[in-house]
Order: sequence, then C-alpha cells, then structure tokens
Amino acid sequence: MDADGDGYTTSDSIESCGNPGIGYTDTPSTVTDCDDIDSSVFEVTTWFLDADADGHSTGDTVQSCSSPGAGYVTNVTSTNDCNDNDASVFQESTWYFDADGDGHSNGTSVQSCNSPGTGYVQSITSQSDCNDNDASVFQTSIWYVDADGDGYTTSDNIQSCGSPGTGYIDTPSAVIDCDDSDSSVFEVTTWFLDTDGDGHSTGDTVQSCSSPGAGYVKSVTSQSDCNDNDNSVFQTSAWYVDADGDGYTTSDSIQSCGSPGTGYTDTPSTVIDCDDADGLLNPETIWYLDADGDGIADNEEFLIGCENPGIGFTNLTLIPFSPAEKILLYPNPSTETVVIDLGQIVKKIQVTMVNASKQLIFFKTYQNQNEIIINLSSLASGIYYVSLYDGENDINIQKIIKR
Repeated sequence: MDADGDGYTTSDSIESCGNPGIGYTDTPSTVTDCDDIDSSVFEVTTWFLDADADGHSTGDTVQSCSSPGAGYVTNVTSTNDCNDNDASVFQESTWYFDADGDGHSNGTSVQSCNSPGTGYVQSITSQSDCNDNDASVFQTSIWYVDADGDGYTTSDNIQSCGSPGTGYIDTPSAVIDCDDSDSSVFEVTTWFLDTDGDGHSTGDTVQSCSSPGAGYVKSVTSQSDCNDNDNSVFQTSAWYVDADGDGYTTSDSIQSCGSPGTGYTDTPSTVIDCDDADGLLNPETIWYLDADGDGIADNEEFLIGCENPGIGFTNLTLIPFSPAEKILLYPNPSTETVVIDLGQIVKKIQVTMVNASKQLIFFKTYQNQNEIIINLSSLASGIYYVSLYDGENDINIQKIIKR
C-alpha cells in the first residue's frame, strides 16, 4: 500500500492477480511509511523540545512520525539548554559577585544558568577587589605617612585597601619630610652661624631640618665675617697709624678686622702727619712769635708748618696779641668747650671760626658780653681759628686745637 505515492509503503498488502488500483505498488520499500497520507512524511523521527527556539533543547525528545506539537524540532545544536524559556540563555555560566559595580569582584563566583541575584555579573576585570562596598577602591595600594598634613611624606608607608586613617595619603612627595611634627618644616636646610646677628656668617654651616641652636640663620649677606662677636664689624678694613693721637695719620696702614690697638684709627687724615711722636707737631701746626717769652704773642701773624720757623717762635698756647690784652681763650687744646674771656663787657663783637682749610665753621654776633663760650663737642679733631671783630678792627685771632 502506498496511498500518498511517495514510494514508501505501509505494512498493509493484498494478494491480487493484477494491480488492485490507485495507491498500490508491487514493490515494497525498505522503510515502512508511518504516514501514508502525507507524501512528505514517511518514517518515525526524533523530535527535540526547544520551547524558546534558540536552537538548544532541554534534552527531552519524542519519537514521532510527525511533530508532537509546538516547540518540537528535528534538529538542535545542543541538548543541554538550562533555560528553555529564554532564547538568550541555553547553558550555565560563571557569575561573579561585584557588589559595588566597579568591574572588580571580591573572588566570589557561582555557576548558574541565570543571574543568581543583585551584584552578580558575567564579566569582570579582576577578582581581587579588596573593598567591594566602594566603587572607587578595588585593590590595595601604598599609603604614605604625612602626620603634620603639610603634603610632604616620610619614608614610612603601609599597604592598605583604603586610607589607614588620619595622617596618611596615597601620593608620596618628591622630598622626604624631615620633621613630620611641624607643618612649616619639611626638608633639610643649610643653617649659617651668625653669632652677632649682623647678617654676616663666619662660613660655618650645618645641614639640619630645624635650627641647630642660637645664632643660626637660614640667610646671610656674606660668609666672611671676620669677627662674629661684634655686629659692627664683619670685614677687614684699613687702619691708619696715629701714634701721638693728634688726629693726623702717617702713610702707614694695616688691614685688620678690628682696631689693632692704641695708636690706630680707621679714619685717615687729609694730610700726612710729619711727626707722629709729638702730638703738638703736624703739617698744620701754628707757630706764633713770642720773642720775649712772656707767653703773649708778639703780633697777630702766624706761620703754619711742621718745623719751628726759627728763634722766638713757639707752637705752645699763647695769650693772643690783641689791642685789648685782657682777652683770653681757654682751655686750649680742648675736647668740649672753649671760653673767650673778653676782660670787660663789650657792647658788640663778632666771633668767626674757620678750620685749617679756611672753611667757615661758626659765625655769631654777641652784644653786651664779657665772656663767650663755644661748644666744640660736635666738631672733628683738628685745628680751628677764631677771630674777633669789634666792628672796626680784628682785635683777636686765636688757634684752637680740638681733640
């Protein structure tokens, strides 16, 4: 019997002298036709259940001549579909726990057909998340000690998943903090010894994080202080010889940090002393003529020089020649003041003082005076000349030695 004419016969047959009619053949097929109504079906087939039509079966099969119903197919890729209700899932996979969603797992994983729940993902970057509750932290890092919070770290550090606490930062400084208890100090500094505080150092230095002690500073003007115990002296200077202390120096000088001792001055005179053994002799010594030796100048003239001009001349203090012989000037030499004793009350008199270079030092008109006091304390040491004028004549000229 081959009712559908597909060349496959059923198990039914009849004995006949000739062809019994349509649907019969005298040649049986090797395979018995299981559906002789449909020419496209002729043998029993294995049908795979693939409910989600993803090409993967759960493994359930049915032997049937035709489809057992919806979801059955004759061809599948695999027979281990773990979820036949979801076409995107067909096999178990590894699910990684990533609670904070930073792409890093703490190492916990589950084999499952579907997501085991919140926090599980199928793809991660690493499985070493040391803090799965903070998306900004996933691995241990080096934390550096900065106890004073100045941004400069010490050489001490620890490995930690997150900040170990106050006083730690994860960024090391380029310079190691040498004093982590003081935020104003962080690196070793050069300290200069300036004992007298004049801004000049002896050259001695100490490398230290903080001040090595009294007298040390970070900045100086020079490192050549020749006397670090005197803030008025820091370098050598020229000292000039004035052995007799008359204010006139010789041409001899030495370089010294401070005064070499008695007989030296750091201020050279404008003229060289011609006799440094005698304080009364110098190039500006005034010589008066006192031929009779009575201690009163014979006239108003005088000579200036280092050597005695001749017999009768003296450089000692004399009573000046004056029409009014009562006029006296004392003390002379003087360091503070000189007194001009006019000997009587003078209605009007002009007093003029010049130095050895004839420069005006003092000028004043006095009235009704018998004594005039001149203050020399502010003047430099040297020779000065005082003249008195009564309105008609120069009645007196005196040399004053200021010491």
